[in-house]
Amino acid sequence: MIPEGWRVEKLNNISSLSGGTTPSKDEASYWNGEVFWATPSDVTLLSDSQLYISNTENKITEIALKNTGVKLLPIGSVLMTSRATIGEVVINTIPITTNQGFCNFIPNEKIINEYLAYWLKNSKNIIRAISSGSTFLEVSKTALRNLELPIPPLPEQKKIAEVLGSVDAAIEATKAVIEQSKKVKQGLLQTLLTRGIGHTKFKPSPLGEIPENWEVKTLGELLDNIKGGGTPSKKNSEYWNGTIPWASVKDLTNQYLEKTEDYITELGLKESASNLIPAGTIIIATRMAVGKAIKFTCDVSINQDLKALFPKSELNNRFLFVWLYANSEKIEKLASGSTVMGIRLESLNSINFALPPIQEQKAIAEIFDSIDEQITAETTKLASLQQLKKGLMHDLLTGKVRVV
Repeated sequence: MIPEGWRVEKLNNISSLSGGTTPSKDEASYWNGEVFWATPSDVTLLSDSQLYISNTENKITEIALKNTGVKLLPIGSVLMTSRATIGEVVINTIPITTNQGFCNFIPNEKIINEYLAYWLKNSKNIIRAISSGSTFLEVSKTALRNLELPIPPLPEQKKIAEVLGSVDAAIEATKAVIEQSKKVKQGLLQTLLTRGIGHTKFKPSPLGEIPENWEVKTLGELLDNIKGGGTPSKKNSEYWNGTIPWASVKDLTNQYLEKTEDYITELGLKESASNLIPAGTIIIATRMAVGKAIKFTCDVSINQDLKALFPKSELNNRFLFVWLYANSEKIEKLASGSTVMGIRLESLNSINFALPPIQEQKAIAEIFDSIDEQITAETTKLASLQQLKKGLMHDLLTGKVRVV
């Protein structure tokens, strides 16, 4: 079912199809020229919300263009990867050539190139289904030529492309905000954890120059307790699939977590070396992902590869979390082991720590909390935009929802 006023056309009737080729690598005069030459990696390096390509890693010469089968595509052509990685689509903003890993469409007057590009993106599963090959999958031009698509009138095509393009633009803008926030955070880490806030007087220390009223202590001197964990026996089904989150290294996917992959029972917790750690406690990996620190928003039990850190009153918990994030690579370098890398508690406790007064610790932690909150908010927004785009692609390109 398609809306009244739409029609169904074969790809062959609304665009001309062409492939690409690779000029001989042995012919030096073919390479390092000024003609853009795309490979699938030029496209897969772009995000799904980047519809346009304006550069390529490699360029060929006019001689190659003249003496080989490579074809120069006009601006506004729709390039689609057709081999191995199938169905990645871009539109060129510069005259471009491609290698043999593409099927390229030059739209005629019946279709707008952006509409065609979005339809191809939305039809990736269909295109992969008509692909074949033993070594790697490839979709043939013959199969593509006979592929049918629903086409609305040109004004509606244009409007659909504009709507989807605006969502793509919002996605890219949100990504830019996230990346910029991460850069700001990284830059502040280097400054605030060594120079503090507003200091004018400094002194030498084992860690280099630090503010005059800071102290250097070992991490062990600043921790009141370190709790480890354990794994309930896998042989006892009564220990597993309960309601208590049980964390291991495989759960360390983010700094802040609210659930685990595995859950244990009260009996499993009681009859194992695992410990139940209160929500908000800093947990650090001491085997495998050594040095990675996380916090859970719920009470969680931990296995033997993780340690929960309980700071003394002179060390702010949030400041310690920031410090561990900034020094994760330093901690990782202290790990040892032949098959599985790990760090001994003695090594962890002996790390030198530049300690500001408690109020300054809190102020520094608040700065990073605000940045983390912004990153979290923008990341949530990004996920919502990506979900919105997915729904719009389906609804608009099938006519389920009309754009007037």
